[in-house]
Amino acid sequence: MGQHVDGVVALDDGSTDESLKLLTSAACITKVIRIHPEDKSGWNEPRNRELLVTAGQALGASWFVAYDADERPDSRLWGQWKLLTDEADASGAIGISQPLREIWDRPDHYRCDGVWGRKRKVSIFRNLGRDHQFDPAQWHGEWYPAQFLGTDRFLLTDLNLYHLKMLHAADREQRMRRYLRLDPDRRFQETGYEYLVDEADIALTPISPMEGYAGMARGAGPQPNGRA
Repeated sequence: MGQHVDGVVALDDGSTDESLKLLTSAACITKVIRIHPEDKSGWNEPRNRELLVTAGQALGASWFVAYDADERPDSRLWGQWKLLTDEADASGAIGISQPLREIWDRPDHYRCDGVWGRKRKVSIFRNLGRDHQFDPAQWHGEWYPAQFLGTDRFLLTDLNLYHLKMLHAADREQRMRRYLRLDPDRRFQETGYEYLVDEADIALTPISPMEGYAGMARGAGPQPNGRA
C-alpha cells in the first residue's frame, strides 16, 4: 500500500520477534511507534488507534486509510481515489464505506450468504484534527471519528475490502476460540462468535480478476501491520 499513499505509520505493540526490525527497515514506512514489551499490559485497541491516528495527524494527512495487515482493497480503489474523495468532499462525507468480504477456502472466493453478504467497514476517513473523538470500545471499535457512530455521513462504494483471516478452516476455528476465551460472557458481542465456523447454507462468490486484490493470484498472506 505504501506506493499509493503519502506516508505510512506503523505500530509495534510490544513484539519480541523480528517485527520491529522489519518495520524499521521498510522504505515505505514513514514512522514507527513502538510500545516496549515491559510497558505492555495486554492488547489495548483504543490506545493503539489513538496513537496511530494522532501520529498521522502530526504528519498532516488529509485522509487516513486504516487497513489491517490481513485486509486488501479491490485493486481499482487507488485508480478511483481522487474520484471517491472528491465525491466525499462534495457530499460532506467523513468516511468511505466499503463492503467487507471474508475470503473463504480459496483466495479468489468470498462468503456472501446471510450476514456475510451485508458486512461493511469504514477504514477510509477524513482527518478532523482535534475534533476527532476516539472510539473507546475495547473490542471491535471503529477508527473513524466516534461522534459519527450510527450516522449516515459516509460515502458508499462498491469497491470491496477483502479480509484474508478467514481463508482456512483452521484459521476460522482458531479465531472463534480466541474470541470465546477473551470474551466468554459476550460483553463485546452479544451474538457470540460461534457463527465464525458455522457453514449452514453457505454460499460463495468468485472474485473476477477485475475486482481482485494485490496478491490474489498467488494467495497473498498478511503483512506487517501499518496504517496510513
